[in-house]
Amino acid sequence: MSTVTDYSPSLQAPRSTAAKSILPSMAVAEVEAYFDPAAILPIWAELEAVAAVSVYQTRAFLIPWIEAIGKGRHIAPLFIVGKDEHGRAIALLCLGIERHGPFRIASFLGGKESNFHLGLFRTNVSLTDADLRFLLRRAAKRLGAAAPHVFFLQNQPFEWEGTENPLALLPYQPSPSFAYATQLGMAGEKFLAQRLSKDTRKKLRKKEARLADLGPVTLVSNNDPDTAQAILDTFLAEKIARFREQHS
Repeated sequence: MSTVTDYSPSLQAPRSTAAKSILPSMAVAEVEAYFDPAAILPIWAELEAVAAVSVYQTRAFLIPWIEAIGKGRHIAPLFIVGKDEHGRAIALLCLGIERHGPFRIASFLGGKESNFHLGLFRTNVSLTDADLRFLLRRAAKRLGAAAPHVFFLQNQPFEWEGTENPLALLPYQPSPSFAYATQLGMAGEKFLAQRLSKDTRKKLRKKEARLADLGPVTLVSNNDPDTAQAILDTFLAEKIARFREQHS
């Protein structure tokens, strides 16, 4: 699912901004926007613990991503916080602003390195499309000259962990390809027989046989940090060697 929303900025942008709702029936009563992730770490930690999110919305993933990848792509972080009438954070959008020609486009942080993009929404709060429009419009208006021209929020699931995605209330278009999921639990061979065709299973057996020609094939768990590091080191060494062969 991709949500595209066009809001034009009008005011100058401070380091952080806040705006209050004039509609008492709305769940979002106040909107804040920040450019520095350090400013919202307590809110982020709180919502991360209660919201239906994937690993791609966590501080552990996105903060290193900003430093290692986002800066190199000239993506400016933008964090939009929605609070209720009691000042409690109920929504957080972790976005990044990137220039495309003369336009500033705001998308979810994580880019193509993320499989799923989601906002962090408090699960016991019902948000409406009016809340979401207010959240985005107020953030854009108060950010002024630094605000994005367009919010392009793509690669979103309609639900996550049994919780509906509130952003699906906004106009959207289906993604060109869907992300599929399944549940494990049955015996391995039975599961593969139900999910994979006979021809596909045959190809996998051939691949396993070719690997066996190089040496014993074993299944190793990487739950142990030292084992995980050893696997990564071996993989990267082999990858580097293969690239050198291809470009020699």
